[in-house]
Amino acid sequence: MGKPSTNPSILDEPHLKGDAFSIDESEEKASAVLASETKSPDQAVEHTVWDEPALSGELAGDIPDTALTYAKWLRSKIDATTPSVSWMTTFPLALVSAPLAIVGVFVLRVQGMGSFGCMALVVFGPIIEEILKISSALLIVEKRPYLFKSERQIVLICVFSGLVFAFMENLLYLNLYIANPTPALILWRWTACVLLHSGCTAVSSIGLAKVWRDATANLRKPRLSLMTKYVAAACVIHGIYNFTAIFLDPLFR
Repeated sequence: MGKPSTNPSILDEPHLKGDAFSIDESEEKASAVLASETKSPDQAVEHTVWDEPALSGELAGDIPDTALTYAKWLRSKIDATTPSVSWMTTFPLALVSAPLAIVGVFVLRVQGMGSFGCMALVVFGPIIEEILKISSALLIVEKRPYLFKSERQIVLICVFSGLVFAFMENLLYLNLYIANPTPALILWRWTACVLLHSGCTAVSSIGLAKVWRDATANLRKPRLSLMTKYVAAACVIHGIYNFTAIFLDPLFR
């Protein structure tokens, strides 16, 4: 390849020259590599340019029939997903989210009961737990919303995740963290604590279901901001419970 021209004239631009423009060989190699790496529609829709505001129908005119848009992709996926596939794919999510939340509890537990430990139990703990308990369902709604068929399905799966989490947490507390728990404490953990975790998860799931409904009804990318106040409410309820439990704990020991 020869040296580039140093002529500053605009007439030296390749497209203004009389001779044919020669393509850089390295560009041809790059084109061949990119052509071989074909992406599936599920991957390509994450980077499609046809959902950019500048290419909207109002500004750029009609979108070509061959163009991949999020609305077209989501509509085809919703139509192709059967209820049986939906349940088989989404129900195991509850069994994944609960252990993730348990890991968050364990991390907080090793912090001790100093000033930071109390802050972790009242503020950081509820935030981590409530987000992790719905994390798998949240990921599906954000990336593959077509896998859910109804709002009730989302709420049911999230509440079940909360119940699984409460069951696992009670086993840890009553058999590992607390030596010789009293009957009153055992009763409290299997009633109030179970209701707390399932109830707070239900509040968060309502917000998540709202995100899903907006995305599937309008065929657009999920707006997670719609669930913010619901998750915040669940965290506040959980935090108030933990704050109260710190002072009531001596009564059950």
